[in-house]
Amino acid sequence: MARAFLADMGGFILDVEGYENFPLNAKQVHYLVKKGYVNYEEVGLSKEAITDKNKGEALVRLITVVQILWFTLNTLGRAIQRLAITTLELTTLGFIMCTLGTYCLWAHKPLDVRSHIYLKPGITMANILEEH
Repeated sequence: MARAFLADMGGFILDVEGYENFPLNAKQVHYLVKKGYVNYEEVGLSKEAITDKNKGEALVRLITVVQILWFTLNTLGRAIQRLAITTLELTTLGFIMCTLGTYCLWAHKPLDVRSHIYLKPGITMANILEEH
């Protein structure tokens, strides 16, 4: 999942002799690995190599979770005490509930892609296109 997110974020560049380098999406990377044109252990496609690029990920996620918990508990505490809750706070709680689903699904998504991983297949581009 982390590799697919990284690929769709433009993290993988195909470097073939005689062709201009271009970014690959997740389906294209999967095809190259499945066909054996690219060995992902040799070029640093291990999960550890990808998560190593996310130095600030844990801190960002911790801050986000703390903010969500603080706001939700504060609003629930006020509701229990029968204090007024504004429509802005109710709307924010609605956004939090909708965003939590996305946040859980994106748990494996790399935080930021600044450097690319260049994939050099052991075959020519003509052969890849011919076999495809």
